[in-house]
Amino acid sequence: TQLALRASPRPRNIEKLRQVILEASVDYFENAELGFVETRDIIGQLRIDFENSDQFSFDYANSYENLAAPEHITGAIIPAGRYQFDRSDVSYSFGTQRSFSGRLSASHGTFYDGHLTSVGVSRSRIELLRQLSIEPSMSFNAVRLPDQYFDTVLTMMRVNVTFTPRMLLSGLVQFNSSADSFSTNVRFRWEYAPGSEVFLVWTEQRESYEFKRFPMLQNRGLVIKATRLLRL
Repeated sequence: TQLALRASPRPRNIEKLRQVILEASVDYFENAELGFVETRDIIGQLRIDFENSDQFSFDYANSYENLAAPEHITGAIIPAGRYQFDRSDVSYSFGTQRSFSGRLSASHGTFYDGHLTSVGVSRSRIELLRQLSIEPSMSFNAVRLPDQYFDTVLTMMRVNVTFTPRMLLSGLVQFNSSADSFSTNVRFRWEYAPGSEVFLVWTEQRESYEFKRFPMLQNRGLVIKATRLLRL
């Protein structure tokens, strides 16, 4: 069952504001066979759209979850039972017309019988030169449970180099603390004729357990692909 309400007034007496959006929703899921509520989410959101395409958002969520069986989360075991969560999220997004665009976010709230705090940078792009841009992103989660606590980090950095409108080189580096992995992906694309392309993709993944100086290689690969458009 889902219910949603939305109001989106456009303030006329504040020049910098384009629109204010207020939303509220309720999601309710019941297990008909067992006869109990599995999940329930009550969410409220305030979003402000600015004339310069920036955006501010504040969300509050109250959730309920009935775990019929224990759940494993990054080495932690959540016992079966009924849990109620309260979480607040705040974010600010910079418009794509800027030399720097992206979304900054932070959240805090209860997490089963503990707490969860998160900060992150996503959908970001920094234009250093007309032909050179980088896209950094990061998420950090701190989980605090009664018997244990742990942190997770996911970071990514993409570099884009545009030699010509038909020739592009991009590289992606990613670190995932949950999977203890460090991966690299480099992709070259060249459209040597209209509709015909050459691709070179290099991938490598290493184990980053305990941040060893020389992480152990897990897999490595090179893919070369060429296409040719035939006009009949």
